[in-house]
Amino acid sequence: MVEIVLDIDHGGTIAAGSDGERGSTPFGHAVLCLKAYLETGEGPWLKVSEMSESAMSISRRIRDRGAVSTEQAWRNQETGETIYRHIIAVGDQILHETFRAFPRRGQ
Repeated sequence: MVEIVLDIDHGGTIAAGSDGERGSTPFGHAVLCLKAYLETGEGPWLKVSEMSESAMSISRRIRDRGAVSTEQAWRNQETGETIYRHIIAVGDQILHETFRAFPRRGQ
């Protein structure tokens, strides 16, 4: 079996293997569930907030293309868990995506 491990910014890990994706930590499992919801629209997740601004901390080449930094807070309606999704995108193209158990900048 080939296993691919993806590091998540909060210090946890998610893993994907040939037998399907699985979370190696509770947070990793929750991230995979949220990602599945974002792809299918099926699941207990509700977006509770979103904030966007011009991307500032990436290369000038990307900034000059009009990159936008967006942080979304997603709450699981069954467990109450909140996951923060941070994306940097140019138009509809996502250049960077991070999931955290805490907001990027304070509460």
